[in-house]
Amino acid sequence: MKNIKLIASDMDHTLLREDSSLPPHFDATLAALKTTGIYFVAASGRPYATLKRMFPAELDSMGFVCDNGAMICYQGEILYDSLMTRQSFRELEHFTKQFADLAIYPVFSGRDGAYLTRRGKAYHAFVNHFYFQLDYYDDWHEITAPLNKYTLYFPNEDLGLFLPALEKRFGDRFNIVVSDKMWIDITNKGADKGTALARLGKRWGISANEMMVFGDNFNDISMLEYAHYSYVMKNAPQAMHRYGRFTAPSNEEAGVIQVIDAEVLDPMRVD
Repeated sequence: MKNIKLIASDMDHTLLREDSSLPPHFDATLAALKTTGIYFVAASGRPYATLKRMFPAELDSMGFVCDNGAMICYQGEILYDSLMTRQSFRELEHFTKQFADLAIYPVFSGRDGAYLTRRGKAYHAFVNHFYFQLDYYDDWHEITAPLNKYTLYFPNEDLGLFLPALEKRFGDRFNIVVSDKMWIDITNKGADKGTALARLGKRWGISANEMMVFGDNFNDISMLEYAHYSYVMKNAPQAMHRYGRFTAPSNEEAGVIQVIDAEVLDPMRVD
């Protein structure tokens, strides 16, 4: 695999271990990729504010696909931001309120931070782990900042009761993805990880055949289908494995680093 020019990885259950730490030797691998001129992109459902906190020393050397593709950043510059209309949020929030018997906590996300309904404050520690710059609201109309993603947090992991109805009502208008067993993310159509990589590829002159990607969950499907060298993690749900051409060792085995070292960096060292 000598023609790889861009490598993108999901974060949770993919690059990160289950304790949310980066795998051993990540810094060395990133430095080696930079030396060889290969872009490394963090492709996550997390917003830019959180990703910046996770990679403070790598902001000038990494690309960031944030909010499941709704925002793209590189070297401190916002390259793309798919803002949702207030009418969209109004309709989505009204629909969510119809499921009063479920524990659902909306999170509004944008370039300036994220906003969690005040009644979900008991879950601050958990939500703040993913949405670092987190504020609270009583009525979402209080939020005046530009927003690009509507996320629903289900602490009881019962989103399966809600998802089919949501897809039936809004599936033709929005990109709706399950990003973990307690999260549903909603963005504009065309704001997904695969399209984000296509945008970066166009900007940097890189084709899908020159991209390697790693993912484990349904919000990764678009980029797994887009890039030629697509790896699904061994620890991914069984239903995900049909979306990748290859399988990577689990996140606990530093599978992303293993594959990059064996398939990209070692062949270059030999040459």
